[in-house]
Amino acid sequence: MKKTYRQTTRSKFVSSLVGLLASVFWIAVIAYWLPILWFTEAVTVLVLFLFLLGMPLNRYSGEKLIISEEGIEYYRGIFGIKVPWDRFKRIGYFWFRAGLFIRHGYITTVSPIFPNSTVYVFVPLSPFANNWRDSEITEQIKQYASHLFVQENST
Repeated sequence: MKKTYRQTTRSKFVSSLVGLLASVFWIAVIAYWLPILWFTEAVTVLVLFLFLLGMPLNRYSGEKLIISEEGIEYYRGIFGIKVPWDRFKRIGYFWFRAGLFIRHGYITTVSPIFPNSTVYVFVPLSPFANNWRDSEITEQIKQYASHLFVQENST
């Protein structure tokens, strides 16, 4: 049985804030390296609109997790991967997010733009539950991949 999880409100807020900070950073980079872009008001408004609204909205609407007997599907925007249970290496943290590290090897991408490539090595779990360790997500992972929790306790 497939179960779909979406980001918590807190996670969406943090993602939006990170998107806004990234937008401000990129606007500063563009202003410094490409000052010619600020020549016309129309271009200035377009750049500000895309960065100050677009990036936070993309991050706000972004992540989805689907857990099933076959494995996990993880989507961020339109990009996604499908990872079978035996391809997960361990539970850990990556950039303040708890989740599952993926072994090197076969990973199916679910992206319409880049169907045969991936840069993912990590599937986050913490954005989908306020306390993911005491959540339904953990129970499902234990049901399908209990080896991940045995490795975690032995380290």
